[in-house]
Amino acid sequence: MANKKIIVMRHGEKSGDALTAKGAMQAYAAATALGLTYKIDRIYHSGLNRAWQMALITAAALGIKEAPVLNSGLSFEATMKMIFGDGGSAACLAEAKVIKEKGGTVGVARVISPYAHEGGCVMTEAIGKIAYGLGNLQTALCISHSPWLELAAAATTPYCLGECDAVSYLVESDSLIVGSEIIRAPLSGQANV
Repeated sequence: MANKKIIVMRHGEKSGDALTAKGAMQAYAAATALGLTYKIDRIYHSGLNRAWQMALITAAALGIKEAPVLNSGLSFEATMKMIFGDGGSAACLAEAKVIKEKGGTVGVARVISPYAHEGGCVMTEAIGKIAYGLGNLQTALCISHSPWLELAAAATTPYCLGECDAVSYLVESDSLIVGSEIIRAPLSGQANV
């Protein structure tokens, strides 16, 4: 079976759960840049509105007629609640600052954070399922969040990527991640920390 490429991209700038005008421009620029290197066969998005908006902009920029597909495996709300309880977002951001202070990589995050460790497991499983679901198609673009999308990447990958930054995962045999690389957004944006 041929290797698959699963690209997981963070949403653009947001206000609440909606993309801002700048976020929409970031989405369009990122999609256009990806289209120069990859033939995207399918687009997936997490359940948040900003990810769905970005998926629609991306599909339009790439000329993809098929509607973006919701994939709950790209969401982290359940894992955040399981680890942090109801104080999820604030606790996650506080933890991310500590991770940055201790080296700021995915490897550091996985070691010191139960959230990041569990997130890596969930993300690895989601990427494998997406690769398997592609069938004969080769490349999927998934719109998600940070810190989350990078948690299945190599240990040296920076933690808390910026707006519209992405990680490209090379998946072998529909489930084994054999490589990853960062794709920086053409219109850079803020990281969570």
